[in-house]
Amino acid sequence: MSRKPNAAERVVAHRGYAAAYTENTPAAFEAAVQAGCRLVECDIQLTADHVPVLLHDESLARTFSRRQSIFELFSRDLSPAGSKSRTGASGREALAGPPTLAAFLAWLAAEPEAEAFLEIKQESIARFGLDVVAAAVLSELEKQPDSLTSRIVVISFQYDVLEPFHDAGFAIGCVLREKTRDSMAAARALAPEWLFYDILKPGADALEAGPWKWCLYEITSAGAVAGFRDRHDVYFETMQVEKVRGELTAWDGHA
Repeated sequence: MSRKPNAAERVVAHRGYAAAYTENTPAAFEAAVQAGCRLVECDIQLTADHVPVLLHDESLARTFSRRQSIFELFSRDLSPAGSKSRTGASGREALAGPPTLAAFLAWLAAEPEAEAFLEIKQESIARFGLDVVAAAVLSELEKQPDSLTSRIVVISFQYDVLEPFHDAGFAIGCVLREKTRDSMAAARALAPEWLFYDILKPGADALEAGPWKWCLYEITSAGAVAGFRDRHDVYFETMQVEKVRGELTAWDGHA
């Protein structure tokens, strides 16, 4: 029987180590792994030519200081793989644009202990349609060996975009907007491996056990999840990777 993960091992790096590095970038993911976090989460949007890239917002303004929509940019408009970085005046790395999903998967392949949650963003679904978005992401994933895709979970607030991935044999996760009888029933119908939920929303203190794992976000301190210390099916998503993981490690040391 495999050992159950302790609290520190249940930390998920939200967009990488986003408290210290630009979110959804190679530096953020590498820093998370270096901090001992093997679980990372990233966001997926599409470019104008339907290339999946790692970006939370539709606009590049917040993360890349470019007042442009990713939907109006072609993949050729972005720096190769989004991997070339430089240090700006703020001390945070500055990139011409977000990395591609293909580049992220190459990174993940080189980190055999790491696992990833890929969140398909609703803005891209609204812009291009569910079928286009699902096909674009599936195309990238289906190029990868099973040894890599077995370490990937596709998640979204929009459940119907998850169906093609479930049908193709990928693990999926539903991000709940609210935790009600109806929302749980809708999620349960997809048979997801994971359920994600905002810790600040009603019902976050009472997570039903089931054939899934839970992931609570955004966690800013170990104290916020004290009630789940011994719930091995509950994981903790945070941008403050070192802080939260350090606090949870201290818990584990005094278990």
